[in-house]
Amino acid sequence: MIVRRGGKSGDVFGCACRDHGEGRGCSNRSSVPYREAHEAVIGALRRTFSPESFEAHIARLAQDTEARDRRSAERDHLLAEIPKLAAAETKLAKRVAVTDDVEALVAQLKALQAERKAAEARVGSLRESSVTCARTRRRSQRFRRRGASGRSCWRLTRPT
Repeated sequence: MIVRRGGKSGDVFGCACRDHGEGRGCSNRSSVPYREAHEAVIGALRRTFSPESFEAHIARLAQDTEARDRRSAERDHLLAEIPKLAAAETKLAKRVAVTDDVEALVAQLKALQAERKAAEARVGSLRESSVTCARTRRRSQRFRRRGASGRSCWRLTRPT
């Protein structure tokens, strides 16, 4: 753990292990000036999350036609499979009503229901990923229009 503390050279980040708190002393005497660490972290964030890097990421996603085709094929398969699973559920539910071996059929029914629900959730997830990609593209365009002033939305301030 790191803590901000004052020293001869001003505020620094340094060790905050239990030994310091209990007065036993710690062999780790290293520290980093607070201002330098803060500026390095903020600089790295600004470089990493720049409008250019964001747009490059969106472009990579848009150009990945193979992944888009895989998701589309998976979605089509699941949409064809869900009605079959629902029909099998109905068939098992009817068999439960007329048989003596209820426990085994109920277990099968629960497994089928779980499989159908998982397939429906995955279809929703695949649909959401395509919507998210379009939404992200729009956000990227808004971020780009703001330019340098868009960075102010991060509310990152220099240390005092």
